[in-house]
Amino acid sequence: MPKISEFFGIIILMYLKDNERRHGPHIHVRYNDQIAVFNFDGECLAGELPSKEQRHVKKWIKLRRKELKKNWEASITTGALEQIKPLKRK
Repeated sequence: MPKISEFFGIIILMYLKDNERRHGPHIHVRYNDQIAVFNFDGECLAGELPSKEQRHVKKWIKLRRKELKKNWEASITTGALEQIKPLKRK
């Protein structure tokens, strides 16, 4: 499962050809030993993250939704995923 971004100890992954109908477009997120699945609206579909990290993921999704959609399409067709800029501290 390719890593597409990483920030604040949070790793964002996207499976290739993972077009399960039950989740629709989504990412997998790892933080320490916790794993969660988020859709591109920032909704946690499965798993759990600490609240602070969940807020970071939701903010990142909101900022990077266009790139996520582009990678999702590529994950199903060509498999050529691009790295997406991380969330930065202000």
